[in-house]
Amino acid sequence: WSPDSRHILFRSITAPPPDEPKLATGNIYAIQPNGKGLRQLTHFPSGTGIQLGSYSPDSRQIVFSTTRGAKAGPTSDWPDLFIMNADGSHIDHLTRTNNWEGTAAWGR
Repeated sequence: WSPDSRHILFRSITAPPPDEPKLATGNIYAIQPNGKGLRQLTHFPSGTGIQLGSYSPDSRQIVFSTTRGAKAGPTSDWPDLFIMNADGSHIDHLTRTNNWEGTAAWGR
């Protein structure tokens, strides 16, 4: 949920085959609690690993992690942290490391 309770953040997931230990692929979406106003916030190509993030305390930004544009880790497809506006615009890197950086949560 966004802190202002106006949206629910979720991700689509296409799970990898069991014999491929990779990050689930998909995109991030937002929807109003009444089921209206579905918006796709990211538009990554198939095969892009993504982890759900969280809204900033003022509901204006979202932090999340993805392999798209990330620095490769020891096993290659490790995600970096990114930030974007709540409407999906202005996606920017927060980290560029060889570490696993997934399931980001905004501190309060």
